[in-house]
Amino acid sequence: MEKQELLNNINKVHTTALGEQRIKNNLNLNIKNVVSFCKNKIKNKDCIVYKKGKNYYAHTSGYVFTINSFSFTIITARNDKIMELTTDRLILNSFKMEDKQDVARICSNPIFSKNIPNMPVPYTIEQAESFLTMAIEKFNSKTEYPFAIRLKENNQLIGNIHLMCKFKANRAEIGCWLDENYWGKGIMTEAAIKIIDFAFNTLKLHKLIWSALSFNKGSCGVALKLGFIKECEQKEYEFVKGKYADSYSFGLINPNDKNVEKW
Repeated sequence: MEKQELLNNINKVHTTALGEQRIKNNLNLNIKNVVSFCKNKIKNKDCIVYKKGKNYYAHTSGYVFTINSFSFTIITARNDKIMELTTDRLILNSFKMEDKQDVARICSNPIFSKNIPNMPVPYTIEQAESFLTMAIEKFNSKTEYPFAIRLKENNQLIGNIHLMCKFKANRAEIGCWLDENYWGKGIMTEAAIKIIDFAFNTLKLHKLIWSALSFNKGSCGVALKLGFIKECEQKEYEFVKGKYADSYSFGLINPNDKNVEKW
Protein backbone atom coordinates (compact mmCIF):
# COMPACT_ATOMS: atom_id res chain seq x y z
CA MET A 1 0.00 0.00 0.00
CA GLU A 2 2.80 2.44 0.92
CA LYS A 3 4.62 1.69 -2.32
CA GLN A 4 1.53 2.44 -4.39
CA GLU A 5 0.99 5.70 -2.50
CA LEU A 6 4.53 6.76 -3.32
CA LEU A 7 4.30 5.66 -6.96
CA ASN A 8 1.03 7.57 -7.35
CA ASN A 9 2.94 10.71 -6.38
CA ILE A 10 6.24 9.91 -8.10
CA ASN A 11 6.03 13.08 -10.23
CA LYS A 12 6.03 15.15 -7.03
CA VAL A 13 9.26 13.59 -5.79
CA HIS A 14 12.07 16.16 -5.70
CA THR A 15 14.95 17.28 -3.53
CA THR A 16 16.71 20.44 -2.46
CA ALA A 17 20.18 21.62 -3.48
CA LEU A 18 21.46 20.52 -0.09
CA GLY A 19 19.67 17.16 -0.41
CA GLU A 20 21.14 16.61 -3.89
CA GLN A 21 24.66 17.20 -2.63
CA ARG A 22 24.07 14.93 0.37
CA ILE A 23 22.80 12.12 -1.89
CA LYS A 24 25.78 12.49 -4.25
CA ASN A 25 28.21 12.34 -1.35
CA ASN A 26 26.51 9.40 0.38
CA LEU A 27 26.23 7.31 -2.79
CA ASN A 28 29.45 8.54 -4.42
CA LEU A 29 27.53 9.62 -7.53
CA ASN A 30 28.86 11.72 -10.38
CA ILE A 31 25.66 12.40 -12.35
CA LYS A 32 23.67 15.49 -13.27
CA ASN A 33 20.09 14.41 -12.57
CA VAL A 34 20.02 12.95 -9.09
CA VAL A 35 16.22 13.07 -8.81
CA SER A 36 15.74 10.99 -11.98
CA PHE A 37 18.25 8.45 -10.65
CA CYS A 38 16.29 8.18 -7.39
CA LYS A 39 12.90 7.95 -9.12
CA ASN A 40 14.07 5.17 -11.41
CA LYS A 41 15.34 3.16 -8.45
CA ILE A 42 12.06 3.67 -6.55
CA LYS A 43 10.05 2.52 -9.60
CA ASN A 44 12.00 -0.75 -9.69
CA LYS A 45 9.53 -3.66 -9.32
CA ASP A 46 11.63 -5.15 -6.49
CA CYS A 47 11.63 -1.90 -4.50
CA ILE A 48 10.24 -2.32 -0.97
CA VAL A 49 8.55 0.76 0.53
CA TYR A 50 7.32 1.24 4.07
CA LYS A 51 6.20 4.26 6.03
CA LYS A 52 7.46 5.15 9.49
CA GLY A 53 6.45 8.39 11.14
CA LYS A 54 6.46 11.20 8.58
CA ASN A 55 8.77 9.47 6.07
CA TYR A 56 8.73 6.80 3.39
CA TYR A 57 11.71 4.45 3.25
CA ALA A 58 12.39 2.85 -0.13
CA HIS A 59 14.85 -0.08 -0.27
CA THR A 60 16.02 -1.08 -3.75
CA SER A 61 19.14 -2.18 -5.63
CA GLY A 62 21.37 -1.78 -2.59
CA TYR A 63 20.12 1.73 -1.73
CA VAL A 64 17.78 3.23 0.87
CA PHE A 65 15.95 6.48 0.05
CA THR A 66 14.24 8.56 2.75
CA ILE A 67 11.35 10.65 1.39
CA ASN A 68 9.11 13.02 3.31
CA SER A 69 5.53 11.72 3.01
CA PHE A 70 3.96 15.22 2.94
CA SER A 71 6.25 17.18 0.61
CA PHE A 72 7.72 14.17 -1.27
CA THR A 73 11.19 15.64 -0.76
CA ILE A 74 14.05 13.14 -0.93
CA ILE A 75 15.78 13.89 2.35
CA THR A 76 18.72 11.57 1.98
CA ALA A 77 19.93 8.28 0.50
CA ARG A 78 22.48 5.74 1.66
CA ASN A 79 23.91 2.39 0.73
CA ASP A 80 21.86 -0.44 2.19
CA LYS A 81 24.23 -2.37 4.43
CA ILE A 82 22.69 -5.80 4.93
CA MET A 83 23.11 -7.21 8.43
CA GLU A 84 24.35 -10.78 8.40
CA LEU A 85 24.94 -13.33 11.11
CA THR A 86 27.08 -16.35 10.30
CA THR A 87 27.71 -19.81 11.75
CA ASP A 88 29.90 -22.68 10.58
CA ARG A 89 27.41 -23.71 7.88
CA LEU A 90 24.92 -20.86 7.63
CA ILE A 91 24.32 -17.24 6.71
CA LEU A 92 21.38 -15.51 8.41
CA ASN A 93 20.31 -12.30 6.68
CA SER A 94 17.38 -10.43 5.16
CA PHE A 95 15.07 -12.03 2.64
CA LYS A 96 15.14 -10.69 -0.93
CA MET A 97 12.30 -10.52 -3.43
CA GLU A 98 14.30 -12.92 -5.62
CA ASP A 99 13.65 -15.58 -2.94
CA LYS A 100 9.98 -15.91 -3.94
CA GLN A 101 10.41 -19.11 -6.00
CA ASP A 102 12.27 -20.85 -3.17
CA VAL A 103 9.80 -19.66 -0.52
CA ALA A 104 6.83 -20.90 -2.56
CA ARG A 105 8.52 -24.25 -3.23
CA ILE A 106 9.54 -24.89 0.38
CA CYS A 107 6.26 -23.75 1.95
CA SER A 108 4.11 -25.74 -0.50
CA ASN A 109 5.17 -28.90 1.36
CA PRO A 110 1.95 -30.16 3.06
CA ILE A 111 3.88 -30.86 6.29
CA PHE A 112 3.92 -27.13 7.02
CA SER A 113 0.13 -26.82 7.01
CA LYS A 114 0.14 -29.31 9.88
CA ASN A 115 2.96 -27.82 11.96
CA ILE A 116 1.97 -24.21 11.14
CA PRO A 117 -1.86 -24.29 10.88
CA ASN A 118 -2.26 -20.84 9.29
CA MET A 119 0.13 -21.62 6.41
CA PRO A 120 -1.82 -22.20 3.16
CA VAL A 121 -1.11 -25.15 0.87
CA PRO A 122 -0.36 -24.86 -1.98
CA TYR A 123 1.71 -21.78 -1.25
CA THR A 124 1.55 -19.54 -4.32
CA ILE A 125 4.08 -17.11 -5.76
CA GLU A 126 1.68 -14.28 -4.85
CA GLN A 127 1.62 -15.44 -1.23
CA ALA A 128 5.41 -15.69 -1.25
CA GLU A 129 5.64 -12.10 -2.54
CA SER A 130 3.28 -10.93 0.21
CA PHE A 131 5.36 -12.72 2.86
CA LEU A 132 8.60 -11.30 1.48
CA THR A 133 7.26 -7.74 1.39
CA MET A 134 6.28 -8.07 5.07
CA ALA A 135 9.56 -9.74 6.06
CA ILE A 136 11.81 -7.22 4.27
CA GLU A 137 9.85 -4.28 5.68
CA LYS A 138 10.08 -5.56 9.25
CA PHE A 139 13.76 -6.44 8.91
CA ASN A 140 14.70 -3.05 7.46
CA SER A 141 12.63 -1.10 9.99
CA LYS A 142 14.05 -3.23 12.83
CA THR A 143 10.62 -3.76 14.35
CA GLU A 144 11.12 -7.52 14.00
CA TYR A 145 13.89 -9.75 12.65
CA PRO A 146 12.71 -12.35 10.11
CA PHE A 147 16.06 -13.89 9.11
CA ALA A 148 16.47 -15.98 5.98
CA ILE A 149 18.51 -19.13 6.62
CA ARG A 150 21.00 -19.74 3.78
CA LEU A 151 23.71 -22.33 3.27
CA LYS A 152 27.13 -20.70 3.44
CA GLU A 153 28.55 -22.97 0.74
CA ASN A 154 26.19 -21.81 -2.04
CA ASN A 155 23.89 -19.12 -0.54
CA GLN A 156 20.87 -21.42 -1.05
CA LEU A 157 17.75 -20.35 0.89
CA ILE A 158 16.57 -23.23 3.08
CA GLY A 159 14.46 -21.67 5.83
CA ASN A 160 13.40 -18.85 8.11
CA ILE A 161 13.98 -18.00 11.76
CA HIS A 162 11.99 -15.02 12.98
CA LEU A 163 12.39 -12.92 16.11
CA MET A 164 8.92 -11.45 16.74
CA CYS A 165 9.88 -8.68 19.12
CA LYS A 166 7.83 -7.00 21.84
CA PHE A 167 10.34 -4.34 22.80
CA LYS A 168 8.13 -2.71 25.44
CA ALA A 169 8.02 -6.03 27.29
CA ASN A 170 11.70 -6.71 26.50
CA ARG A 171 10.97 -10.12 24.98
CA ALA A 172 10.55 -11.88 21.65
CA GLU A 173 9.02 -15.09 20.33
CA ILE A 174 10.97 -17.27 17.92
CA GLY A 175 9.14 -18.68 14.91
CA CYS A 176 10.80 -20.85 12.28
CA TRP A 177 10.45 -23.18 9.32
CA LEU A 178 13.01 -25.25 7.43
CA ASP A 179 13.06 -27.06 4.09
CA GLU A 180 12.22 -30.69 4.94
CA ASN A 181 15.27 -31.83 2.97
CA TYR A 182 17.44 -30.37 5.75
CA TRP A 183 15.62 -31.79 8.78
CA GLY A 184 17.64 -33.90 11.19
CA LYS A 185 20.96 -32.20 10.37
CA GLY A 186 21.13 -29.77 13.30
CA ILE A 187 20.49 -26.80 11.01
CA MET A 188 17.73 -25.18 13.07
CA THR A 189 19.64 -25.70 16.31
CA GLU A 190 22.70 -24.02 14.76
CA ALA A 191 20.62 -21.09 13.50
CA ALA A 192 18.77 -20.71 16.80
CA ILE A 193 21.98 -20.61 18.86
CA LYS A 194 23.10 -17.62 16.80
CA ILE A 195 19.70 -15.92 17.07
CA ILE A 196 19.63 -16.39 20.84
CA ASP A 197 23.07 -14.76 21.08
CA PHE A 198 21.86 -11.86 18.91
CA ALA A 199 18.67 -11.45 20.97
CA PHE A 200 20.38 -11.47 24.37
CA ASN A 201 23.72 -9.80 23.64
CA THR A 202 22.87 -7.33 20.86
CA LEU A 203 19.20 -6.52 21.37
CA LYS A 204 19.54 -7.00 25.16
CA LEU A 205 16.17 -8.75 25.40
CA HIS A 206 15.23 -10.31 28.73
CA LYS A 207 13.22 -13.32 27.58
CA LEU A 208 12.63 -15.53 24.54
CA ILE A 209 9.57 -17.69 23.89
CA TRP A 210 9.35 -20.78 21.69
CA SER A 211 5.93 -22.25 20.90
CA ALA A 212 5.12 -25.55 19.21
CA LEU A 213 2.19 -27.91 18.84
CA SER A 214 2.50 -31.05 20.96
CA PHE A 215 2.90 -33.44 18.01
CA ASN A 216 5.79 -31.39 16.55
CA LYS A 217 8.46 -33.40 18.34
CA GLY A 218 11.28 -31.88 16.30
CA SER A 219 10.47 -28.30 17.28
CA CYS A 220 9.89 -29.22 20.93
CA GLY A 221 13.19 -31.13 20.94
CA VAL A 222 15.12 -28.17 19.55
CA ALA A 223 13.67 -25.89 22.24
CA LEU A 224 14.69 -28.24 25.04
CA LYS A 225 18.15 -28.79 23.51
CA LEU A 226 18.66 -25.00 23.50
CA GLY A 227 17.86 -24.77 27.21
CA PHE A 228 14.28 -23.53 27.01
CA ILE A 229 12.02 -24.55 29.88
CA LYS A 230 8.46 -25.77 29.25
CA GLU A 231 6.28 -23.16 30.95
CA CYS A 232 2.77 -23.61 29.59
CA GLU A 233 0.58 -26.31 28.09
CA GLN A 234 -2.66 -25.23 26.45
CA LYS A 235 -5.02 -28.14 25.99
CA GLU A 236 -6.77 -28.66 22.62
CA TYR A 237 -5.51 -25.27 21.45
CA GLU A 238 -5.47 -25.80 17.66
CA PHE A 239 -7.76 -27.73 15.32
CA VAL A 240 -5.49 -29.40 12.76
CA LYS A 241 -6.72 -31.70 9.98
CA GLY A 242 -9.79 -32.79 11.92
CA LYS A 243 -8.11 -33.23 15.31
CA TYR A 244 -7.41 -31.01 18.30
CA ALA A 245 -3.78 -30.43 19.30
CA ASP A 246 -2.23 -29.14 22.51
CA SER A 247 0.16 -26.21 22.33
CA TYR A 248 3.38 -25.99 24.36
CA SER A 249 5.16 -22.77 25.26
CA PHE A 250 8.84 -22.76 26.26
CA GLY A 251 10.75 -19.88 27.85
CA LEU A 252 14.40 -18.85 28.11
CA ILE A 253 15.65 -16.02 30.35
CA ASN A 254 18.72 -13.98 29.44
CA PRO A 255 21.44 -15.37 31.74
CA ASN A 256 23.01 -11.89 31.91
CA ASP A 257 19.91 -10.55 33.71
CA LYS A 258 20.69 -11.84 37.18
CA ASN A 259 19.42 -9.02 39.38
CA VAL A 260 16.17 -7.92 37.76
CA GLU A 261 13.30 -6.69 39.89
CA LYS A 262 10.25 -8.96 39.96
CA TRP A 263 6.83 -8.73 41.50
